[in-house]
Order: sequence, then structure tokens, then C-alpha cells
Amino acid sequence: MKINLYFTPGEFQEEDLRDSTAVVVDVLRASTTICYALKNRCREIIPVAEVEEAVRLARQWQADDVLLCGEREGQRIEGFDLGNSPLEYKRSVVEDKILVHSSTNGSFVLVKAKASLKTYVAGFVNLQAVVKTLLENGESVVILCAGKLGRFSIEDAVCAGMIVKSLQQHDAKIQIADSAVAAKILFEKYSSNILGLLQNCEHGRYLISLGLMKDLEVCAQVSTIDVVPTYRDGVIKKNMR
Repeated sequence: MKINLYFTPGEFQEEDLRDSTAVVVDVLRASTTICYALKNRCREIIPVAEVEEAVRLARQWQADDVLLCGEREGQRIEGFDLGNSPLEYKRSVVEDKILVHSSTNGSFVLVKAKASLKTYVAGFVNLQAVVKTLLENGESVVILCAGKLGRFSIEDAVCAGMIVKSLQQHDAKIQIADSAVAAKILFEKYSSNILGLLQNCEHGRYLISLGLMKDLEVCAQVSTIDVVPTYRDGVIKKNMR
């Protein structure tokens, strides 16, 4: 197995993902929210890069079957049913619903990753479930950090580094790119205080300013959800293997 890693969406093109499994990491908050939505039994999630496209897609279903979800600048899009807080995605709200989801960073990277063999969504909350699935598959892996508005985000890099280290702990023969080495070093620096990392990173501070500290507490939990969101043919479902 080989592991490559890109810290920002602008570093890779679709052809860089061919013949590999992609892992999209957007800790704050799309990855975490997607995991919570699937855990709470939504039917499926359709990631969409643009707000207008999300609205258009949602019209394909009966109003009772679909929820418009997403954020811009950390806040719920006007007219949408849900924002991007994992705490909004309760079973009573999302069970059996189709979620059309448009977030600033995560949805964009998911759509861009469509050329991969398959695409998984990873955060701290489902990290070991994703690692187990990658080891079972044995395919080359490309980890894609969503970043923030095209820029580096340390929280995504640290989560990616935790994936790299966990994979190597199971298989010492795994070959990793220099970028994966750098991510692993970052994880080792911050591993003892993930919540502190999220509180002090740029996007975490911004979310706290919006009154969303509880979201950070949820996003900092490690391997609490045994769900592997799988993106294929434009749709995210649970454990499509």
C-alpha cells in the first residue's frame, strides 16, 4: 500500500486520484456532520458544491423526503433546513431523509474526488473505522485535506496524520509520501490535546466566535462512530463496500 496526501484542494487534479482510494478530511465540520447524519439513519447524502445546484436538486423529491443542508462562512444558508453542525443532525430530524449538502470546503473536495476508485469521508470521530476499511481494501490511498477556502488547515492535517500513523501501526511496510510524513509529525505534536488544537486553530476560533464551541467538542472525539461514509456516483451512503 502507498499513501499520498494533499494538504489543500488546489494541489491535486482528478488524474492524481485514478487507481487510488481517496479519503476526504474536513474535521470542522463536514466530515463530522456527515458521520452523524449517517449514524442517525439518513437515507443518503448528496454533496453539492454550489448553493443554486443544491436548491435545484432538492426539487427532484417530495418536500417531506429531502432536507437542504449546508453553510457559508460557518452559518446556515438562508432558506436551508439545516446548517453544518453535527448536533443538528438528530435521528428525529434526519432519519430516512435525503440530505442535499453544500458546505464551503468539504462538499467541494468530495465532488472533485469523483475520479478515485472510491471515496471515504474521515474525521476524528470515525477514524479507526476508516483505517480498518482501508487496511481491508489494501489499495493505494490518497488523503485529501479540505482546508479552508483553498488554504491549509492544521486540524485537517493533524487528522490526516493520525490516519497515516494508524495505518503504519498495522502495516510497517506501507510506503508514504513526504507530505504524509509531515502530517504524521503534526499529529504526534498535537495528539495529546485534540480539543485544544481545535480551539486554537484558525477555523476553530472563528466557530467559537459564532457560539459553536459545542461543535468543537463533538468534532474532537476520536473513534466514537463506527461509520464509514462512502461517496460513489454522486451519493454518500454508509459502508458501501
